[in-house]
Amino acid sequence: LLFQLLNSQVIGTLYGTETWPVTYQVIEVLEGTLGLFLLVVLTFYAGDLVWHDRDLGTAPLYDSLPTPDVLPLVAKAVALFAVIVGMHATVLVMGIGVQLFDGYTHFEVGLYLRWLFGLSLLDWLPYVAVALAVHVIVDNKVVGHLLLVVFYVAQGFRGQLGFEYNLPWFGSDPGRTYSDMNGWGWFLGPFVVYKLYWIAVGVGFMAVAALLWVRGADGGWR
Repeated sequence: LLFQLLNSQVIGTLYGTETWPVTYQVIEVLEGTLGLFLLVVLTFYAGDLVWHDRDLGTAPLYDSLPTPDVLPLVAKAVALFAVIVGMHATVLVMGIGVQLFDGYTHFEVGLYLRWLFGLSLLDWLPYVAVALAVHVIVDNKVVGHLLLVVFYVAQGFRGQLGFEYNLPWFGSDPGRTYSDMNGWGWFLGPFVVYKLYWIAVGVGFMAVAALLWVRGADGGWR
C-alpha cells in the first residue's frame, strides 16, 4: 500500500501534461507496482506452503489421513491464488481512493473488475502452478527459491538477450493496451488465447507436482 501510494503521485500526468486520473491510467500505474511484490509472494510463499507440514514436523500425521494425494497440492494452490486476489484488491481500493482524492468520481468499477480480477489474474494463474511445481520437483526449499528467482530474472531480460519470440517463454503474451476510445481493441483475443495456452501448461506442471508430491517417510523419486 505504501508503494502504491508513492507511485500514485505520477497519476494524472501524461507526457508532461496534467490529465484527469481516469481509471485505466490509475490501474496501469498501481498494477505495475504489484509486479515485484507478487513475484516475491509466489516465490517464498510457495516454498513455505510446500514445506509447511514438514518444517513443523506434522507431515506424518497429515500423510496418514485418508485424503487423495492431490488434495494438499490443490489446497495450497488455492491459498496462494487467494493471496494474489487479495493483493489485486488493494489496487481497487487504492485506485478509487486516489481518484476520489483528486476530485474524479467516474470510477468505472466494471473496468476495475474486468482488468484486475479477469485479465490480470489470467496473467498470474500459470505462475502459481509453476512456483508450486518447482518446489515440489526440486524438493529443497532454498534451491527452489533460487531457481524461481533465476527464472524470473531470465524472463525479465530475455528481450535484451535476443529471445523475443513469445511462444517458448513461460507466461509470455503479445501484450495488451487499453484506451477509452477503443477499449481493448484487437489486443484482447490474442492475449486470452496465449493465457489459456499457459494455463494448460500450468495444469501440466501441477500434474507432475501431484505425481511427485512427498507423502510418507519415503521421499525418493521412485
